[in-house]
Amino acid sequence: MAFFNLNNKILADQKVRQAFSLATDKQQIINEVFKGNAVLPVSPWLSADQPLASGTDLEKAKGLLDAAGWKLDSKTNLRTDKKGTALELTIVTNDSLANSKAAELLSNQWKSLNVKINLSVLPGKQLSETVIKPRNFDVLIFPEKFGADPDPFPFWHSSQIKDPGFNLTGFADPLVDKLIIEARTTTDKKIREQKLAQFNDIIMSQAPVILLDQTEFIYAVDSRIKNLDLKVLYDPSMRFESIQNWYVAEKRVWK
Repeated sequence: MAFFNLNNKILADQKVRQAFSLATDKQQIINEVFKGNAVLPVSPWLSADQPLASGTDLEKAKGLLDAAGWKLDSKTNLRTDKKGTALELTIVTNDSLANSKAAELLSNQWKSLNVKINLSVLPGKQLSETVIKPRNFDVLIFPEKFGADPDPFPFWHSSQIKDPGFNLTGFADPLVDKLIIEARTTTDKKIREQKLAQFNDIIMSQAPVILLDQTEFIYAVDSRIKNLDLKVLYDPSMRFESIQNWYVAEKRVWK
């Protein structure tokens, strides 16, 4: 995911966030970073596995930046505000190969909007201590792991904005808080799905975060193993859940 820090005055503008989202080529990241061993992300809060929109629209993105007051300066070829201050952001991530490469691709994609993008790659511990915990970033690229039945409370409720909560963007919305609480306290599955769908619509429309990709677990399996049934894995250990049904040897049995 690419998290926008909503405490940043530039990124507090929804039009700016939407512009960067429209300039993001997720498929390029999947192809070049993961060599195809990833898929377009699906919303973790919806029951339907429908991939999120992945297409780019640079013209619409540029129009949104114009509407937000970031006009193209013909002298510098950068977007500036009325005071002449350039639109400049820093993308920060850890030094894992996948994350650093994704951040590099994303910075190049966003530069097509005539904005200045810096890149900061830090060791994991330093990133956690100096960036994530104090929420000291413009844009953060970092993974989130969701279980089979993800609860958005730790990631999106306003009470979780400060460390050790995981609401990294600082997103706060009374209606979202209400929907999250109602979804996690009801015992009616249909009502829960409805509340999460409403919550999801708000998050996707306001774009405090961009879901970039969903990586796949890749395993080599001996061709002699029969009756192997690997479906959706929410954790690597889940590949052994049906191991009692695996077999190698076969023989004819007379009854």
